[in-house]
Amino acid sequence: MSWCRSSSSSDAAAATRRCGSLRGSLRGSLVPASLVPASLVLASLAGSAVAAPSSHRSGASGPSSIAAFEHATEAARQPGSGAGQVVTRAELRNAIGFFLHDDGAVDAGERGHLGACLSDPGWTDGLTGPAIHYATAFAALYTDAAVALVAMDDIQAPLVDLLGAPGALTSSVWIQEGRVTSAGGVLSQASLRAAYDRGFRSNVSTFDPINVRELANELSGRLELGMPTQDEVDGALAYLTQGPRPAAQLYLASWITANRDGAPGDIGGVVVAAVSADRRFVRFIEVHVWGE
Repeated sequence: MSWCRSSSSSDAAAATRRCGSLRGSLRGSLVPASLVPASLVLASLAGSAVAAPSSHRSGASGPSSIAAFEHATEAARQPGSGAGQVVTRAELRNAIGFFLHDDGAVDAGERGHLGACLSDPGWTDGLTGPAIHYATAFAALYTDAAVALVAMDDIQAPLVDLLGAPGALTSSVWIQEGRVTSAGGVLSQASLRAAYDRGFRSNVSTFDPINVRELANELSGRLELGMPTQDEVDGALAYLTQGPRPAAQLYLASWITANRDGAPGDIGGVVVAAVSADRRFVRFIEVHVWGE
């Protein structure tokens, strides 16, 4: 696994026209079912990593990635697709992956196109609620707003009190909270990664939207210290989704670091970013999964 550390009004109007015209011309088209997932992390959650059609393996960002996105969403609307004419979260997640596949970034044209589609009731008709929530959470990661400076703080309360039970999970987590400073901005992909680096000093992959079911699966997996108990998992879910400043959107990334606290070898795991509705507060839960 590899590790990594504004549209104008005219742009938005152009994106709206492209969204509408592509939908009209591509409805009924068939494309390969193998579509690139939004990231390696979410591909592992889905159970497999799949390849993009060869025509989109090395193109520049912009029209080619937008066309691939439209082809994928139109294929998902066909009666013969997996869910019929309803577009599911998994199908839309795969389609959105084309924005990242070409160059690993979401540029202004791609960002404007996705935003225009999400604001078009005709386009969102037929999308499931979870599909719309995923796309909205993804779009919020790649805003053109200024990168926010985030002040990070450790949680002072005992972890067993926060998660509600002792066990392998409680002994494997590190929790920090971050607040956007008075300098302003919102929590985007860049600001989340910068905040995590500032607080945890580990190499982190890109963050991707996840839902509560996927989060529960991640927290329930085997850790280096053993299997978490159901009480720990339930406590962590409640802390993130029902506690003070509950998460409006959840994101997941993987992390790795060497010689933390003087220990030999590499250690790694996953980190959850629970972002508030105003995108000015984040709660990170880093889970230590493995070690050398």
